[in-house]
Amino acid sequence: MLAVSLGSLGSAAPTSGSSARTLPTDRRRRQSALDAALLAPVVHRARLGDAEAFGQLYDHYQASVYRVIYAQTRSTTLTEDLTADTFFRALRGIESFKLDADLFPAWLFRIARNRVIDHFKASRTRFEQAHDMSLYEDVADDADTELIALLNRERVRAALAELPASQRRVIELRFLGELSVSEVADLLGTSEGAVKQLQLRGLRTLARTMSD
Repeated sequence: MLAVSLGSLGSAAPTSGSSARTLPTDRRRRQSALDAALLAPVVHRARLGDAEAFGQLYDHYQASVYRVIYAQTRSTTLTEDLTADTFFRALRGIESFKLDADLFPAWLFRIARNRVIDHFKASRTRFEQAHDMSLYEDVADDADTELIALLNRERVRAALAELPASQRRVIELRFLGELSVSEVADLLGTSEGAVKQLQLRGLRTLARTMSD
């Protein structure tokens, strides 16, 4: 049994990232460093079935997952349901999570994004009346599918680990987490232009490393 209730999400307000952008840059950097230091052992314990460890992951990432989903649905009730479902699916699949612990957030956001897509596919007619389906039709296009496959290969993951932390984080969230530029900017508390620059530099560095 989880150390936290996955259904009690009412306290998470739909901030759409406004609070993330107000955090001082140095504080966010310290938090990122702390995350990197603490994430690996917690993910490892969660893989072994430690419910308390998974509860810690839930506590840490619930607000971010909620914000990503709410940005797509604009519905508090639906976001609560899909957030809970995201963590239930992550709980069921955590034992098969074979990537490095640093990639756990991107894996989790990818589950969340897929839950949103699945929901709207199930009610496509209603969705088309309120949203532009073209925003979702390229989620699994050939380019992204290839990049996601590459990120799961040991050689590329080793090259990815050599990137500066900011570039690596953007690449992971964009192509493994399948988040948009605006969603990544929201999560990292930065501008879309900065995300695009980090993505470009990261991909160029990866290309040079792989060619070597």
